[in-house]
Amino acid sequence: ELRPEHVFEFYQTLALQIARPAPRDFTPERRQMVKGRMGQRSLADFKTVFAKCRGSPFLRGDNDGRTPLTFDWLMKKANFQKVLEGNYD
Repeated sequence: ELRPEHVFEFYQTLALQIARPAPRDFTPERRQMVKGRMGQRSLADFKTVFAKCRGSPFLRGDNDGRTPLTFDWLMKKANFQKVLEGNYD
């Protein structure tokens, strides 16, 4: 069963893998954002989004280090949808 804590931990691991700052605290606000995405999306969607973040030079910040990718940015409904749909592939 996917739990909000798992999503947060998966993102922390992803951030370390792609040399992005990892979020430290799983705040109540962040928990609510994750629950919002979990209510609309499947585990497969989360896996896809994390894979797309890992695979996107733009989201990794490869060129100039500038990327919008943070945990809070990714968990916003519109941004999660954009990544899922491949806008940053």
